[in-house]
Amino acid sequence: MVDDGSTDDTPQIIREKYSHLVKYVYKTNEGQASAFNRGFEESKGELICFLDGDDFWHPTKLSTLWKIYKEFKIGCFYHDLLLVDSPAPWRTVLRLSPFSSLEQLTQDAYLLPLSKADLLFSFAVPTSGITLHRSVAQKIFPLAKVSYKLNADFFLQALGLAFSPFVVIRSPLGSYRCHPQGWGLSLSFTQEGYKGQIEIAEKVKSALLQGEELPAALRCLIQTVEEEIAFRQFLLELYSLPKWRAFCQSCLYLSKEKTLFSFCRKIVYFLRLLLGDSLFLEGHKIYKNWFCPPSSSSRDNPLEKGQKKLD
Repeated sequence: MVDDGSTDDTPQIIREKYSHLVKYVYKTNEGQASAFNRGFEESKGELICFLDGDDFWHPTKLSTLWKIYKEFKIGCFYHDLLLVDSPAPWRTVLRLSPFSSLEQLTQDAYLLPLSKADLLFSFAVPTSGITLHRSVAQKIFPLAKVSYKLNADFFLQALGLAFSPFVVIRSPLGSYRCHPQGWGLSLSFTQEGYKGQIEIAEKVKSALLQGEELPAALRCLIQTVEEEIAFRQFLLELYSLPKWRAFCQSCLYLSKEKTLFSFCRKIVYFLRLLLGDSLFLEGHKIYKNWFCPPSSSSRDNPLEKGQKKLD
C-alpha cells in the first residue's frame, strides 16, 4: 500500500488495524505515476494488480486473472468494474469499449490486440481494472517523471499494449466509486487536466519511439496517441475563443468524426467547455434529480460492505 503523502490519520489507521495484512509505504506527495513506481519497486508477485484508494476488488479477481494467464500466457489484463453511486441509472458497469467486436478467448475473456489501439480511449478501464504480468511491467517501469499528478493509468494502458495484447474480461472483478460531483466535473476536464494529459501522452510517445525500427502496429498506437494529443491541444485553443466561435469550431470538429462512438465521447468534452463550470454543474444536478434514484443507504453500499468485510 503506497500512501502518496496523506495528511489525515491514514498512517495511524494502517499501523493499528492492518499492518499484519499489508506492507505500508509512506512517501511525499508526487502524484500517481510516482506512486506506481514505488509500488512496483516494492512488489514481488508475478501479476502486478493496481487499486485506487477508493475502489475495491471482488473476492474472485486474483484467482480469475491467474487462471486465464496460465492458460493463454498473455501479459496484460482489463476487467469490468461495477459502478458505485453511478450518476447514470442505465450504466452500472464500466467496461472497455462495450460496443466493439473483439476476438473471444473464453466465455468472458476477449483479446484486444495492438491493431485496435484506438479502443484505449473508448471507455478505457481505469487503474483498478488493470493488471500487468511482471515480464511486461519490467519493460515499462519506472514510468517517466511528470508534474501532473493524475491519469498515470494511461502509461499502463498504452505502454502495456506496446509489449502485449490485453485480455479483456467482460465480467466485473472489482468496483469503482463514482464521486459525488459526477463525471465531467473532475480535474481531468479542465485546462490544467488537458495540459497534464498532453504531458503524459508526450512521455508515452517518446517511450514508444525509442526503438530503431517501428512495426506497423506500433505506428498505429503512436498515431492514436498523437491524435489524442492533438485533440487536447484543440480543446485548449477553444478556451481562448469567444463562446460562439468555440461552438462553431466544435461543430466543425465533430462533423469530421468517423464513428458515432468517437463523436459521443468527444461531445462531452465540448459541452463541459462551452457550458462552463456553473452551468455544467447545474445541468448535472437537474439530470440527477430527474433520472437518478436516491443514493443507497450505507447498508446497501458495496463500498461499505467491502469495508465491513475487511474489518
